[in-house]
Amino acid sequence: MKSVKKVFVTFILLSMIADVLPLFAKSKKKMVAIDEDIQKAMNAEQNWQYFEWDDPYSDNVKRYGLEIQKYDEKTDEWTEILLENSEGELVSYLELNDNSTKIKITPSLVPGEYRYRITPYDLLDRKADASEWFPLEVITAYEPEISSISPSKIYLDEYNDGFIKVSGKNLFLPEPLLENDRKTDYILKANALKTFKIKVIDPEKKL
Repeated sequence: MKSVKKVFVTFILLSMIADVLPLFAKSKKKMVAIDEDIQKAMNAEQNWQYFEWDDPYSDNVKRYGLEIQKYDEKTDEWTEILLENSEGELVSYLELNDNSTKIKITPSLVPGEYRYRITPYDLLDRKADASEWFPLEVITAYEPEISSISPSKIYLDEYNDGFIKVSGKNLFLPEPLLENDRKTDYILKANALKTFKIKVIDPEKKL
């Protein structure tokens, strides 16, 4: 049984936004009940994150074990992260039920520096050697908030060679994140299959 040779992880930090929906009810009491149900559902989704890795030998794996540690800058040490298992217990070693390489973990990880390793179990459910520790950084998601677009109408079926002026919040990442070669990409979407990539011009640059 070969251990996990190479593992990649992708974290999606979810930023839930409540859309304002017209709710109609026969009474104020029923309206409040609907609002509370929506809020409970949103709160539940905010408590987990997706954790994903790539294992070329997953077909020969029955299930996995997962460990995550967080770096403490004050003590210069790694501390175990407790994850919730299927029984609702918090454990430092999370045993998964199958060979899926994409799972939801609870509770969600706060921004910071982490490391993780994966332990595969063979088809006879025998525990193999764990992978090496892999670095992982969780960063804050800055969701763009667009307040205005000029021109207000864009016809994607026509050729466009002009500029689109967009105003709003979080359109660009903060400087510390930009220094690490991270960026935000923008596209215009006509439909599910047709998209147009936008070239972003530095707002401080004079044309």
